Amino acid sequence: MNIGIGIVLACIVGLIYFTNHQKLTHIFINAEKDQDLIIYNLTKDFFRIAIIFIFFDALQIIGNNVLRSMNDAYISMILSLGSYWIIGVGAAYFFGFILQWNGNGIWFGLTLGIAVSAVTLWACFYYLLFKSGTQLSLLKVTPKN
Repeated sequence: MNIGIGIVLACIVGLIYFTNHQKLTHIFINAEKDQDLIIYNLTKDFFRIAIIFIFFDALQIIGNNVLRSMNDAYISMILSLGSYWIIGVGAAYFFGFILQWNGNGIWFGLTLGIAVSAVTLWACFYYLLFKSGTQLSLLKVTPKN
């Protein structure tokens, strides 16, 4: 149930970003000057990346907390650190500086790190769940007899 709520909330925030990125940008930037217009155009791309980032961030936060509730904080910490620092920062450096995608590349790399974190945390959860012999149903988790 909480997983669904987290995903729905992330989708709602993403939809707000997608439909209102101009209004949100105008809160901080008045695009009348040429310099502000350049920044304004950059924010369009950043908002698109932020939508994906928010979705995977919600998944990895829920995944981290699910593993912590199973008393498995060590594995979630190792997976998160590896995903953020090795994959996320490495990909941000690669896309941002080597491929010269600049700010978009940095945020794309960080989004990739969050996405890898979400996928590995949930894979770990399902591995631990099925290893323990527990079966999932739509409404509850029931131990296997």
